Amino acid sequence: MSNALQAALRYREMGISVIPCRPDKKPFIQWTEFQKRLPTPDEIRAWWQRWPRAMVAIVTGEISGLCAVDCDTPAGYDAVQKLLPDSFLTPIARTPRGGCTPSRSGSRASCWATTPSGRAATRTTPRPSSERTAS
Repeated sequence: MSNALQAALRYREMGISVIPCRPDKKPFIQWTEFQKRLPTPDEIRAWWQRWPRAMVAIVTGEISGLCAVDCDTPAGYDAVQKLLPDSFLTPIARTPRGGCTPSRSGSRASCWATTPSGRAATRTTPRPSSERTAS
């Protein structure tokens, strides 16, 4: 069993909706229904059998109770950081097009946070150099 498949199944166990995606972040499947329901473990296994090199994409929003803020530039990252209290701790993930080092020119990062139940936005207006997503 691949690491990606193991991760996808573990996320599913945690109640997080996942789908398979390509390295360019484009999904292998039509994923709209997974904004409303979790995939079954059998569906996840079938996806990774069909696309064994797939990456794991997390469906954000109410279904998973997560939102992500994508920072496309160091200025965007800094702008987001100014809005957050010092006590706010969140994972920061590298993205396929860049990195998560805010001082490097052209770097990109995704900051993750949980959302209150029933309060996840579906889209918001992006701030300069950052985008908040909750599918």
